[in-house]
Amino acid sequence: MKKVYLVAVVVALIAGICTFLFATQLFKTVSAKSADTTTVLVPVNDIEKDVLIGASDIQNMFREEKVFNNDLIENVVLDDEFLVDKVTNSVLYAGEQINQNRLIDQKADDVTLSLKLPAGYVAYAIKAEDTQGVDGYISEGDTVDLGVICATQEAINKLLNPEDDDTDKGSDTDSKKDKKDKAKDEKDLFDEMAEVFQVKKFPALKVLKVSDHMSTAASEENGEAVTNYKNITLMVTEEQADELQQIETFYGSDGYKLRLKPRANDNASN
Repeated sequence: MKKVYLVAVVVALIAGICTFLFATQLFKTVSAKSADTTTVLVPVNDIEKDVLIGASDIQNMFREEKVFNNDLIENVVLDDEFLVDKVTNSVLYAGEQINQNRLIDQKADDVTLSLKLPAGYVAYAIKAEDTQGVDGYISEGDTVDLGVICATQEAINKLLNPEDDDTDKGSDTDSKKDKKDKAKDEKDLFDEMAEVFQVKKFPALKVLKVSDHMSTAASEENGEAVTNYKNITLMVTEEQADELQQIETFYGSDGYKLRLKPRANDNASN
């Protein structure tokens, strides 16, 4: 009977020792794994597609989280510098690791146009055909001047208030003769027209897109560039957009001309 007790005690001791060793090893393994972590950035809340991330947004939109190295995903976002001026191209879910490929640069071609516009500017589409649009040689990224011949405010005032005309009236006969002679003189007639009309210029407008969205998307899908178009989209201020709309209303799309500006060559020698 004593032997049975002795054997039981020995077995119990061996089991206790094994349990202790197992627990110690397990603790070491977990501790080692816990120490082998990397700090990543994860969304605080779900972030929708096509959201622009500014430097001031990062603190509210993301938080740091430690992740076991064995659990890290590929190309994970590690620091906030990478997030600045990036746009989400898919939904980012709260607490999940973010692959860098799910964010694109604000200036990338496939970013929605509204996210490329600086504050205070809008996109404005106009017709640009034939000589009106420099015979189709305008490309995305170019800069153009837009000019339109329109009546001066002074000329409009004279037309509305002819009694304010201070020209020397003289005798009726002499006045009629002078006007008749003046009308026959082509140079004087041209000078009169030049006084009535002037070129209003909208300088250095950036070309955001050529053609329409459907044609652009189809060309990009086929790996091609748009070479044939009837309209272009410009970046203008709110005030310029209002003026351009008035011009198109009063003078029509034939009332303006586009002038293609030289594109800066960063590789050009000084």
